[in-house]
Amino acid sequence: YSLSENVEQLNITLINIMTGEEVNLIQNKPTQKGNHQLLIDGNRFQNGSYVVKVSSGNKSKSVKMIKVN
Repeated sequence: YSLSENVEQLNITLINIMTGEEVNLIQNKPTQKGNHQLLIDGNRFQNGSYVVKVSSGNKSKSVKMIKVN
């Protein structure tokens, strides 16, 4: 992901689409502007559909992810 400015608190969460449950808080910290990479270890999660939600303040972006073994 890419940030055009520094953010005081960047939250990245993984949400199970079927249950609506937040299954993992990936990041919750201040983050500097620039390009960043996110690696999610899928071995910890069941097969299924998930949403990766990136949010800071009143801005957010979600991306759908499908985990299949």
